[in-house]
Amino acid sequence: KKGDVPKEFYRKCYEAGLYSRFYPKAFGGTPYLGNLVESFDPFYGIIINEEFARAGSAGLVAACWIHGLIVGPILLHGTLEQKKLM
Repeated sequence: KKGDVPKEFYRKCYEAGLYSRFYPKAFGGTPYLGNLVESFDPFYGIIINEEFARAGSAGLVAACWIHGLIVGPILLHGTLEQKKLM
């Protein structure tokens, strides 16, 4: 009702391994089965997106995965300090 996403939502997503699945574990991520490149199944992502869509809120989807746009460039080109801030 306040127009923001409750912190509890982020905590539950993180605990379920959904919030930071594109981050390496070393930087606080919860990568799917420990290695995104070798074990991430694209259909897993489709299922997750469909389930979030059932909530009827594009805001929840955006709040949970918007950070995924920058993770790749930081992991490839960022300094160690930048990676620790993720």
